Amino acid sequence: MKTKNLPIRAILLSTSLFLYLLFVIALSVFSCVFFARSTTNKSNELIDATAKQITYNYENYINSILNTASVIQSEINEEKSFEELSASFDSLLELKSELLAIELYDSEKNLLCKDSRTESVFPSDSDQWFTSAYEDQTIHYFEPMINNDANVYNILFSKALTNGKSRKKIVLKMAIDFKEIIDLNYKTDLGESGHITVIDDQYNVVYSSAQNAAEDIVFLQDLILGQDHVHTRGHAFTLNVDTIGNSAWRIAIFYNTDDVKQAIERFLIVVIIFSAGMLAAGVAAALFITRKITVPIKRLENTMAKIDREMTPVPIKDGIAIKEVTNLSFAYNKMISQIRDLMEQVVQEQKNQRKSELKALQHQINPHFLYNTLDSIVYMINDDRKQDAQKMVIALAKLFRISISRGNNIIPVQDELEHVRNYLIIQSMRYKDSFSYEIEAAPECMQYKVMKLILQPIVENCIYHGLKNKIDPGFIRITAKIEGENLVFKIADNGYGMKEETIKLLYERFNNPDLSDGVGLKNVYQRLRIYYGERAFLHIESEIDCGTEITISIPVEVNRNE
Repeated sequence: MKTKNLPIRAILLSTSLFLYLLFVIALSVFSCVFFARSTTNKSNELIDATAKQITYNYENYINSILNTASVIQSEINEEKSFEELSASFDSLLELKSELLAIELYDSEKNLLCKDSRTESVFPSDSDQWFTSAYEDQTIHYFEPMINNDANVYNILFSKALTNGKSRKKIVLKMAIDFKEIIDLNYKTDLGESGHITVIDDQYNVVYSSAQNAAEDIVFLQDLILGQDHVHTRGHAFTLNVDTIGNSAWRIAIFYNTDDVKQAIERFLIVVIIFSAGMLAAGVAAALFITRKITVPIKRLENTMAKIDREMTPVPIKDGIAIKEVTNLSFAYNKMISQIRDLMEQVVQEQKNQRKSELKALQHQINPHFLYNTLDSIVYMINDDRKQDAQKMVIALAKLFRISISRGNNIIPVQDELEHVRNYLIIQSMRYKDSFSYEIEAAPECMQYKVMKLILQPIVENCIYHGLKNKIDPGFIRITAKIEGENLVFKIADNGYGMKEETIKLLYERFNNPDLSDGVGLKNVYQRLRIYYGERAFLHIESEIDCGTEITISIPVEVNRNE
């Protein structure tokens, strides 16, 4: 992959601008996040304080009603007559402006007594106020009353009391003016469309300062208690839901947060404008500073740009010159001279080392194979198989003639196949034709050359580790063909095969000098890598009781000599 060389000014400029941009972005983001969180936290603190105060007002109002009920219970406990109770009711109405009417009922819902200020029994659409209070003395029942006047809002309150010494239940019923607590709500600034909604445990709206309170029920069904952010009536609200003590009511306070959102957006615009100004100033400063740094270096670059692709020294002229540039030129010329010497030395050393490694690996194979073959010939002579021994000696002579190849390590493909064929002749005679073999080579392979002795060690492994002592007849197949830009040899047998763990261990031995497999696959692999490099590979495939196939792939090179 080609990479484009960047001038030093571009690198310095891009790096400084990148770092400066990161700084400006980080500062801007931090400022926006800090301002948004600070503003939101302050807003939430104000909302919490407002919600607590409103809830506190409602609870005080409810407690005042309950205190009134307690006072009436105390007077009933004093065994006062109904006339005396009625007079007490009148006093309570004068004392507490929120009280509108007071009545007492027996267990049959018959009126026992009432205050003298109200002309008639105040209405109620149902008997829920009576049954709920009578059945459970612990319940404080509240019910909104129907009013024709939009400016009047009353609440019906009922509670079961005990009728003196008789301990019979009676029901207290009071009408309460809710306007006082509502007036407090209007004095609380909740923002545009901000409002308060009170619901009972059946999600019925007890009171709401909004015109259409039904829209709030959806939010109150999702949020039982706590705080959430909702969007309704075209505005963003912080919704705070809490219970009202000593009642079955919940109060929902919708606090308009549009102002907070707009303040954050205005601050964001200011930060963006400020950041843009900082970036413009940073770019101008970076351009000025990098120019001051890179101009002297650019002059040296222009001088050295005249150098050819060859390592030609920089011409140094007499006369006035920049001291740093002159010193760099002298150092550069000295470096070129040393590099030339080192390159020549390294190339020669690599050639010598490569030849030594190839010869060393080659010498591992020849003695090993010669020992095994001579051992077989001796065995045949002792067994009075002189003609077979003679045939084996002739095959051995042909084999070694090809193996020597006048000292060349690279031989034609045809000679390499002939070499392994002679080896198979020798081994088949030694093992009394206990295996057969087949060699197939595509005609186009014969024009190429290959490193010698890469097939024979692998065939030897096939015989000794795959077919030796095999009950059924063994078979070895060798093929050579061209695949793309590679010359591919495949050596397959129908021997015992190998496990995956064994194959993995062989691969590990290839590149580990501390592990050895004797003289065989590792030797071939190392010689292939020394000569052909990464372009050559040796691959092993095997299956237990089915056999093994080894593939050697080397790059195609026509008439390549050592």
